[in-house]
Amino acid sequence: MSEINKGGNFFSVDFSKFGKYVQDVRCLSDDLSKRLRIIFKNGYGISVIKGYGSYGFERGLYEVAPLNKDGGLCGALLWGDGCDDVEGYLSVEDVANYALKIAEIKEWMRWKVL
Repeated sequence: MSEINKGGNFFSVDFSKFGKYVQDVRCLSDDLSKRLRIIFKNGYGISVIKGYGSYGFERGLYEVAPLNKDGGLCGALLWGDGCDDVEGYLSVEDVANYALKIAEIKEWMRWKVL
């Protein structure tokens, strides 16, 4: 899906396999960081950041945060085990895995990710 390439070449993640799940893509980059927000058809989304202030930026790694249907962070509920809303220090493969996990949240699972 070409819209996902709005984030520029810094996202070496192949988001094309998510095309069937994607409803909207927003590039929110600025001079300090590259940011991409993807909203999936199930109503949930993922924020992907690589840049100043993100967890892992000094190593060239990514940070992700799952978004609930209202655009708020819901990582602690999704990941469980007392985790933070944000997951950092992620490789390209990790980002793709998180995106797919969020994109495939089913109706019956939504009660877990309010």
